[in-house]
This record gives sequence, structure tokens and C-alpha cells, in this order.
Amino acid sequence: METIPSILINRIGALGDVILITPIVRKIYFDHGGKCQITVRTHWTNVFQNNPYVHTLINEKEPLDISKFDKIINLDLVYEKNPRMHIVDAYGTFAFGHNLFDRRSELHPSKKDEELAFRFKDQIGGSYITLHMRNTHQENRNIPKYFWNNLIIEILNFTSLPIVQIGTKSDFAFGGNDKLLDMREKFNLQELREVIDKSDLYIGVDSAPLHIAATTRTEIIAFFTTARGEYRKPLRAIENFTEIKPEIDCYGCQVNLPLGSTMAICQRKDNDCVNQFDFEKTLNLIKSKITSLRS
Repeated sequence: METIPSILINRIGALGDVILITPIVRKIYFDHGGKCQITVRTHWTNVFQNNPYVHTLINEKEPLDISKFDKIINLDLVYEKNPRMHIVDAYGTFAFGHNLFDRRSELHPSKKDEELAFRFKDQIGGSYITLHMRNTHQENRNIPKYFWNNLIIEILNFTSLPIVQIGTKSDFAFGGNDKLLDMREKFNLQELREVIDKSDLYIGVDSAPLHIAATTRTEIIAFFTTARGEYRKPLRAIENFTEIKPEIDCYGCQVNLPLGSTMAICQRKDNDCVNQFDFEKTLNLIKSKITSLRS
């Protein structure tokens, strides 16, 4: 009788980090021709909702009997110990010894999730921009509120497209204009994937919504500070991604941190990278992308 191996994949980390293990799960499944039982242990079990490759989900706080598994792949701190690699490449090199596989991240929204996104698009009149303005305890990844405010004013003056603001309640959002929609925490993870997918342009920072956007076909513009875009960029067939870098020589300082560091701490003590984005250059780039949508 053929034995079906039981495989545990463990990743306790931020939401974006967990989304980026989805290609690892998929490869393991197909390497076994589907004849395996994959268990994923994580805080973010919603990432694997409807995932056809996962047999069982375990929340990090649930009891775990490792004796039940034939193989355990623990991806905790894997990319943190390999800061000069793309996160997926670090995961793949650890799990398989190489990165020669389909590295696309994926989510699996239901038909109901897709229909919700289509209804939302119809309600706001068609095309729109999705925007995520991060504002968390990690100050070296938060673009200042005044920068976002000025950027939004200019975008609204340039286009009639509505701007759908997403994220958590701690993230920035603006009002005062009918074209500004505050949709923070209005969608679950799979619904949000579909809402981003139905938008014409995604603008955001190096954060979980970027990795959700990376599972879509939508054009992406993303700001990076402590981490380099080359190590966080979407790995997908469509090359419609633009990285915006701060004009500061210590950009991407995360590559110089002690191996295993989970949070970048500014060696300058001022987190000035978040203030060093060229506003006019950024605005012109966004305008050019919006113009191309019309053509």
C-alpha cells in the first residue's frame, strides 16, 4: 500500500511573510503528485482559505504533536537570515536547495468573493485606484501623512478615478472628497484580493497589502525604505511593477543587519529614508501610469 506522507510547513510571521510561502506549499504538493497531506501552521490561516494544496490548518496557539508528521519544514527566520535574497528565493533555497520553480504567490478567493468585488466596482462607477498608506509602529516604513495628503490632492486634480483606501484602522485615510473612499477593514483577505484585482492601479508601501496585490494582475507602484524592492517585488508573469526608492544612500539598510534580525533599526537614528522621496518625480510617475490606463 502506498504511503501518503504527512508534511508540516511552519511559518509564524507577518501576513506578507506568510502569503509568500504559498508557492512553497504549491511546489511541495506537485512534487508529490498531489499524494501528500500538507499541514500549515501559522497565525494567518486565512491566507490558505480555499487553498487546494493544504489538507489541514493549525493556528500557532493550538497544541502541536510533531510526531504525527513525516517531514517538517520550518520557514521561521529563513529570509531574515538571508537578507540579500528575495523572500521566496530564501524560502525555496531552504526547502528545496534552489529557486528554480514557479515562485508566484497566490490566494484562492471564492466565486462569492469575486462577485462582491464586481458589485463594489459597479457601485463606485467602474475604474478606480487602490491605495494603502501604512501607519504602524515601524516608523521606518511609514511615509509621512503630509506626503500622502499632497499626493492625493494632486492625483484627484489630475484624474476622475475614485481612490479606494485600504488597510487597518491605524493606517492613514483621508476624506473631504466624494472620490475618496475609506474602505479600511471593510473586506476580508480574499475579498480584498479581488477588490485590488478589479482596480486599475495599486499604490502602496512595503507591507502585507502589497503582497496581496502581487497575487493579482493589477499594475503596482510601491514605496520601499529599509528593504530593497528587488527582495520584495511581485514574482509574477506580468512585469507591471514599479519600485519607488528614497533618495538616500542608506536605502535598503536591512541587508546590513545582523542575520536573523526581525525588525530594521535605523543606524542613523532618524529614519530619514521615509522623508526622502522625490515628490514631483513620484507624482509624474503616477500620472504617467494613469494616462497609460486611458490609452
